[in-house]
Amino acid sequence: MSIQRWLIDDARLVLRHAWSVRLSAASAVLSMLGTVGDVLPYLGGLLPPKVMGALAAASAVGALAARFVPQRKIRSARNG
Repeated sequence: MSIQRWLIDDARLVLRHAWSVRLSAASAVLSMLGTVGDVLPYLGGLLPPKVMGALAAASAVGALAARFVPQRKIRSARNG
């Protein structure tokens, strides 16, 4: 069973150009850095934990909002 069977037709285009994907990735990285700071002390001093958490939450909310905003590159590529 191929994974492409479960994806939308233009999944590669969306993955490369959608802001919701970029912001979700930023949220994941910020969350991971906030957690890793406890384990790896040299990463702990990047930002205070509350700031890291706030940035992760803000990028997650931004990703949710971006999902509902039409994006020009994707729309123009779909319409040819």
